[in-house]
Amino acid sequence: MEITAKTKLLGLFADPADHSKSPAIFNSIFEKYGMDYAYFAFRIPEGAISDAMKVVRCLDMRGVNISMPHKEAVIPCLDEISEEAKFCGAVNTVVNEDGTLKGYNTDIYGAVKAVEALGVDIEGSRITLLGLGGAGKAVLRGIAEKSPKRVNVFVRGIDALSLGKTENAFRAAEALAFVEKTKGLTGVNIEVLDIENLDTLKSTLADTEILINATGIGMGKDEGKSLVPDASYLKNRPAVLDVIYAPEKTRLLEQAEEAGCIFSNGLDMLIYQAERAFKLLIGEEVKIEDIFESIKDKWKRSRDA
Repeated sequence: MEITAKTKLLGLFADPADHSKSPAIFNSIFEKYGMDYAYFAFRIPEGAISDAMKVVRCLDMRGVNISMPHKEAVIPCLDEISEEAKFCGAVNTVVNEDGTLKGYNTDIYGAVKAVEALGVDIEGSRITLLGLGGAGKAVLRGIAEKSPKRVNVFVRGIDALSLGKTENAFRAAEALAFVEKTKGLTGVNIEVLDIENLDTLKSTLADTEILINATGIGMGKDEGKSLVPDASYLKNRPAVLDVIYAPEKTRLLEQAEEAGCIFSNGLDMLIYQAERAFKLLIGEEVKIEDIFESIKDKWKRSRDA
């Protein structure tokens, strides 16, 4: 791929960013399709996303993907956001249209496709979701639209909030509000529970068919950690999706393997959301098979069927 003075720049804004496979995906597609674009990963520390978005305008970048921890914080920096992104309060793709920054959420589509790639049906399933940040909201919106039987969402601070304590109360209240909004949209039975109540977590997982981790626990400074204490919590052998893809096998997925679960890391979600993001950023369709092919030799997908 030749870089010229006319090459349009795209990128990923995240922290951490050095683990990202997005440059491999996008640049391989650009080369295959003969497109004059280049994609780079940029580490943007928490709190610096506003300055980073000014750079997008200043350099006339075509657009950027947004990952943890900026999916919510980027919204005030944008001129417009899509209905799905507005509903979730989270953006993962920003397109620069002649200086107007438009935000979208392709994680919703990616999350559903990643769960389906496990070979399980969302409709009628009992699902447990860990985390309701930017990624978690997109996951919940996506799976709720597929008519699961029940979704149990675990976040921090629910028990403290019920006791009138202030610890983690803002996030807990925000989670409850988002769940009520999602229930109003979809009619799905959704309950919010406290992740620190291990007895509740264990009993819930004993009746769970699909478990999704939508937190950053397992990557970066939290690599080697899991919100599930040990593999015995997975004795019901739910299908397990961890939205993290680096490391390839998080501690949660090690536990899933030990328990004999079907499992996958977040690579499928990354690929499927990239399919949608590519269309938004470039304005052209790309075959999903070409995206899988672009990283086939660069990244081993983590799935034990």
